[in-house]
Amino acid sequence: MRDARQKFVDLQLEESRNAAEDVIEILEEAYDLAFEARDEALFWIFLTEWLTVSGTGLICGFIVWTLMIKRRLYKEVQVTRGGRLDG
Repeated sequence: MRDARQKFVDLQLEESRNAAEDVIEILEEAYDLAFEARDEALFWIFLTEWLTVSGTGLICGFIVWTLMIKRRLYKEVQVTRGGRLDG
């Protein structure tokens, strides 16, 4: 860009314009590359988050289901008469 400015000051307008267009093209390529990198990073972040939440949900669901099934193995406690302690 500095070269393009210097050529503009020296009134080499066509060369200045070409140099500026080259710089803008490089910046556009960098912009596109940055967006591709961002999209790829976000994909992995969202995938990791989804797997973590899904795995946690499955583990918790399995634990709750297991506890509900094992509950059937225990006999229900009957009510007992309690004595009064005050007298």
